[in-house]
Amino acid sequence: MTDRDAPSHAGYNETDLLTPCELAWEFLRRNKNYCREFSESKSLNLSELESRARHWRLQKPS
Repeated sequence: MTDRDAPSHAGYNETDLLTPCELAWEFLRRNKNYCREFSESKSLNLSELESRARHWRLQKPS
C-alpha cells in the first residue's frame, strides 16, 4: 500500500481531545445498525427501549 492508498486522517486530528464517552459516541453514530434501530425506536415501549439500550451498552449520563 502506498501513501496515496492510505485513508486520510486529517479529519480526525481532534479525536485526541475527546473524552472516552465522546469518542464512543463518534463510533456509535456511524454504525448503520445503531442508526436503523434508533430510527425504529420511536414505536417501542419502555421495556423494548431498555433492552436495546442494554444491547448497545448505553447508560444514562451521571
